[in-house]
Amino acid sequence: ALTRPEVRGTITVLDPDGVLFARAWCGFEMQTALMQTGADHRHDVYTRTAAGEVVSLTDGFIESDQQIAFEKNSREARFPALLHERAAEFDLAQTRAYDPSDKEKILAHVRRDKGALRRLNKTLRAKFFVARLYPLATEPPDAVKGQVRRGLEELRDSTLRKLTVDFDGRIVDAPSLVDGLVAALPHLSLEVLRVECTCYPRLG
Repeated sequence: ALTRPEVRGTITVLDPDGVLFARAWCGFEMQTALMQTGADHRHDVYTRTAAGEVVSLTDGFIESDQQIAFEKNSREARFPALLHERAAEFDLAQTRAYDPSDKEKILAHVRRDKGALRRLNKTLRAKFFVARLYPLATEPPDAVKGQVRRGLEELRDSTLRKLTVDFDGRIVDAPSLVDGLVAALPHLSLEVLRVECTCYPRLG
């Protein structure tokens, strides 16, 4: 159903503990939203924080952002770190299903294309990494270089169709982040690209 032309987007609702990342059917649905739809297919992720606030990672602005990059970045920066960690560890082969035969059927379906399982894992991890680029840019480069390196590796091997990030005028350390981002772009799959920032190499 997700691939039908009249379906314009998908909303994934995550539980606070990220159990969804351990469920085979949920992983398969996210795979469909990310890899079997066009770049105009919107995939938004929502959850609720421990304090009860509804937070989200969205493809583009939502009404409360008022088309302001700072508002979108601030909203997405409140997305729970635990869920980013769960996403970074996602592996469809390690998920489970109520009926084990369902998982086997899902894996068999994905593996019809050579390397598809690996690309699926990389693409989902990359999606969440891209959503963290702005918060990572606010940290000292040495403090986040491990996260950045791993995220860029996931991005390079992914099949993301669109990548949009607005650093909202923030001055970014070009060698460690922006240059790495450009080098890691998945050129064969990327259909939409927009990166806005002010950057120059740090001095001293």
